Amino acid sequence: DIPVNVATALNIIRAKAAVKKLDISVTLKEGMPRVFGDPNRLQQILLNYLSNAVKFTSRGRIHLRVIITSQTEEVINVRFEIEDTGVGIREKDLKHLFAR
Repeated sequence: DIPVNVATALNIIRAKAAVKKLDISVTLKEGMPRVFGDPNRLQQILLNYLSNAVKFTSRGRIHLRVIITSQTEEVINVRFEIEDTGVGIREKDLKHLFAR
């Protein structure tokens, strides 16, 4: 259940963000359909990205956006975006971000 995973991840990360006085917000469509997958893995991924956002943001905000990019009766594609006011990634390092 995506809304539960998102809420749990945000609840875990809010204390760390509060220490740095960071604002945390989320955009999540109401009525998000139930999806099948590995909720523990999704939780781990969300916590990893959110933790990095907190770690590399010294002031400002962190925003988690959950977007349905496409949907049929059988398949739903969901994109998770995290936007923050942190230091960012150098242009030259972007190409290596998801390389193996």
